[in-house]
Amino acid sequence: MIAKRHGCGHRIWVEFRWTGFRYAPVYRDNDEESPTVGEYTAHCPTCGEFLSSDVLLSEDAYLGSLGDAPPAG
Repeated sequence: MIAKRHGCGHRIWVEFRWTGFRYAPVYRDNDEESPTVGEYTAHCPTCGEFLSSDVLLSEDAYLGSLGDAPPAG
């Protein structure tokens, strides 16, 4: 699984499942404060936008878009 963030800031887990023909992304709510945490979803639980690879950012890219530096580690 890969941790991503939607443009609105909501955390999403992305898993890839084999469909018999190709791997397809499956999205799961990963925001601890969300009432739907851990549930599979096709739309962002915060803003309702349809989830796809185009609208999800890596944690570093999301933090960079806010002007914050990612934590040193």
